Amino acid sequence: MTWTPEEREKYFQEAVERWSDPAYAAKMRKREKALMGALNRMTEDFDALMEKYPEKWVAVGKDGMIAVGDSPDEVVQEVEDQGFRRWEYMLEHLETDPVPLIL
Repeated sequence: MTWTPEEREKYFQEAVERWSDPAYAAKMRKREKALMGALNRMTEDFDALMEKYPEKWVAVGKDGMIAVGDSPDEVVQEVEDQGFRRWEYMLEHLETDPVPLIL
């Protein structure tokens, strides 16, 4: 996507205005904290999840695993059905033989 200078300026001005609102900033900090909790839990539980659910998709929140399934769509649907919001969990495919990336 290529932005014109005017579009870029408008985007950044709107971002500054949003983040200048204390209520918005507090809401975003709360979401960041929830997502970091899920990331930390995923990191802590990764080896055990990999052993128990190889080649599965898993969703993990700050308190542990939320859902497991064969596709990301299946897992996301189950997580949403339980009332979780996107920033409250990490979604990961537990690949036993990941393809190496060469950068």
